[in-house]
Amino acid sequence: MGWERVYTVHDYWDGPRSGVAEVFGVPHAFRCIFDETADDYTDRFLVSQITDQDLALVLEDWDIWTRWKASFDVGSTTLDTHPALPADRSRHEEIAIQLANAFMVNPGCQAEMRASFRRIAGEPVPDGVDEFEVEWSKITDHL
Repeated sequence: MGWERVYTVHDYWDGPRSGVAEVFGVPHAFRCIFDETADDYTDRFLVSQITDQDLALVLEDWDIWTRWKASFDVGSTTLDTHPALPADRSRHEEIAIQLANAFMVNPGCQAEMRASFRRIAGEPVPDGVDEFEVEWSKITDHL
């Protein structure tokens, strides 16, 4: 296996915890498993394939969020507008409705994987958002 593309990171705590990434070359929603006993995140993730249409919407919404973040970082907008600038708000809300189920890792067709994330080295990203790659290893054989 090798390093694969992480399209988006929706939750981050000491590393990516949920988002969309390629798993064996195919876009999947991923969500980190939280260990209640240890009160900490694990290195295990539930993954579930998403459609090409959902991926297009995910990327459009990610663009909306990165525009908001760039504006927030230079002081042009406030946290009250998060996660979309006023001009993008209605489209963001439309996308959120369409994607409501895409980010729910589907129990009927999910797999459990181990993940190792790394930041992509190189020039700083213009919008200030770190980019990642991920290396997966199977725990269950649903993929």
